[in-house]
Formats: sequence, structure tokens, C-alpha cells
Amino acid sequence: MPLDFPDEKFLHGYVLDMLMSGEHYATAYSAAMRYLALPRVRDVGAPTVFMCRSNDPLYPFLDALPADLPQQCSIERLGPDADAWRDRVIGLLQSATSTAGELRLPDPLARPDRAQTRGYLNLPQGQLHVRRYGPADSTQRPCLVLPELPGSTAQTRPLCEALATDRAVYAIDLPGMGESDALATPEVPGFVDALLHAIDLLGLTSVDLYARFTAAPLALELARQASNRVHALVLDGVPPVGASERRTLWKQYCPSIAPRWDGAHLLTLWHRLRDQELAWPWYERGARGIRRRCADLDGGRLHEAVVDLAKQPLNYADAALAALEVDIKTVLRAVEQPVLMLADEHDPRDAGISKLARLGTSVRVAPRPNHRRSWRRC
Repeated sequence: MPLDFPDEKFLHGYVLDMLMSGEHYATAYSAAMRYLALPRVRDVGAPTVFMCRSNDPLYPFLDALPADLPQQCSIERLGPDADAWRDRVIGLLQSATSTAGELRLPDPLARPDRAQTRGYLNLPQGQLHVRRYGPADSTQRPCLVLPELPGSTAQTRPLCEALATDRAVYAIDLPGMGESDALATPEVPGFVDALLHAIDLLGLTSVDLYARFTAAPLALELARQASNRVHALVLDGVPPVGASERRTLWKQYCPSIAPRWDGAHLLTLWHRLRDQELAWPWYERGARGIRRRCADLDGGRLHEAVVDLAKQPLNYADAALAALEVDIKTVLRAVEQPVLMLADEHDPRDAGISKLARLGTSVRVAPRPNHRRSWRRC
């Protein structure tokens, strides 16, 4: 093909499309290739533009279109400039939607369904991706779930499904994670403000808050600032509280995954996510860092986690690094709500929880449940 080799940003997006499709990548593509479209062209009833760039292998096939196209159809032969092509496509779509009137789509987050539904909240700082589970008519207090950072709500699905038998459960991708827009200034106040806006837009007057490990500092800060909105907290692990250890983690915990032409950034991300199941910190190579637990190394789960974080490679660390800057001891002392901390005595990353729990006024520690049906009792 007479094209310059694509830059790493283009290559990353192209590969990400394939990874998001998973094992069904070729299904729709091959169906389109098998379909005999030419005999149906004269039956097209909607306004249609057949277009192609001159450096596309399909460009010569514009000549195969019938000369007597329907009146509302036209052909456009574009030059090789991708930006000009993109502007033309956007212009066509805008001209079509401007005459279509106001479109009102149903809100997927309002559907009563125990299975997962997904949608977006429009915040002043951008869109926030939310997964919703559970009955809409429940009288139980809803639960807000924050995934481990860096990470996405896709990794909390088993937990959310277990909690959603009798209440609504909302799992939120924090800004810069997965499908949620990044913050211009990724600092703690911005993340807490985004969560407060989300609670308001979801129409929740009071929530129970679950946060997994590195999301715990943000959950505590939210509870401190909104004591009338957060009823109780479950912290599934808590990151280290020592200033020196937090500084070390801040420097090493989230390696750069800026796109590279050879795809090495995806390998870096995959190994980082895999190794956090095996060691604490994930980059610890010594025996003392071994997490003596049943590691979740399911290939499908790791693939899903990699794809979610690879959607925003330049922002994936934002929330985690902000959380590591929180002085958990100070915030915990100021939180008045009941706090349950979950820990595994054999896991080195839970080593300091019992000592930390003594700082809170209403904090207790319990073993981490080993079965999803046990989570509801927390």
C-alpha cells in the first residue's frame, strides 16, 4: 500500500480495536466480505455517500457502482489526506443529525435489571463510565464500588453481581480509567468531586461504599467530605501509610505504557497486572514479597484488564498516583462512619491493616471472604 508507516498512536488504536473484539474479531468483517452488496445498491432508500480515499485498496471499486444510482446517493473520490477525509465524514454526519431533531435515547442506568447495564454520566469535567447491577425498586441502600487502581470496573463484576441480589450496585470507572474521560488536573480533589457529582446525578441520597486496595484513600476522603452521603465503608485492603513507602510506590507502581511502535508497552502492562497477583509490590522479585494466596491468573480476566487500561495509556496511572498521595492516617481519624477493613493474614500487602485500624473511631478488621456469596455479609 502506498502509505507512510503509521505512527505508534495509530498502531495502538488499531491493535486495541482488535483486542476489544476478542475472539469475534473476524465475525462481522468476514460477513461483510461474503455479502453481495452490488445488486442491492439500487434499493438503497436513505441518503448515502459512497466514498473512498485514493490510497485505499478499495478505491478502484467505486467504478463498479452502477451509473444510475438512486437520486439520494452520490459518489465522492477523495485524495489521500486522512485529515481531509475525516473532516468530510464528520461534516456529513453533522449535516444529517442537524435535521433529525433532538434524539432521546433510553437511559441504560435506569433499567431494573440484576444483570449488568452500562452508561455514562455527563460531569462538568467529562463523561464518567458506570456499570449498574441490581433491582431498581429495592429499598436497600445502594452500594458504590471503586475498583483497585489502576484498574477498571470490569474486574469487579463477580463482586457486584453478588451484592446486587437485593440492592442496586454502581461500579464507577474513575477519570482516566477505561471509558471515563481523564481530568485536566488529576489530583485528589478532582477525583472526589467527580464521585460527588456521580452520586448526585444517579439520584442517590446515601450510599454504602466499597473500595478495593489503592482506591481506599479516595473512598476515605469522599467519606470525610460527604459524611451525610456515605453511610458506611468496606475497604478491601489498604495501601501502605508510611510516607517513605508511598514515595517509593509513587515512583515505581505505574510504569509508563506510552504507546511504542513495537507494542512493548502492552507487554509491560500485561506483566504488571499479572505480577500484582503474585507479589507485593508487583515489582518485588524476592521471596519476602510472595503473596501467599490463590492468585487469579485467569487469561480472560487479564486480557480484559489490559484492554481496559490500554484505552487511555497516558492517563491510566492518574487515579492510583493521586491516591498514593493521601495521608490515610489523618483522613481515617476524621472519618466518623463505620469502616470495615478486610485483610488476609498471609498476604504481605495487608500486613499493616490491624495497626492502622486502631486509629479510627469505629473501625474493625475482618478476614477477606473466600467465596462471592460471603460478600453480602460484609
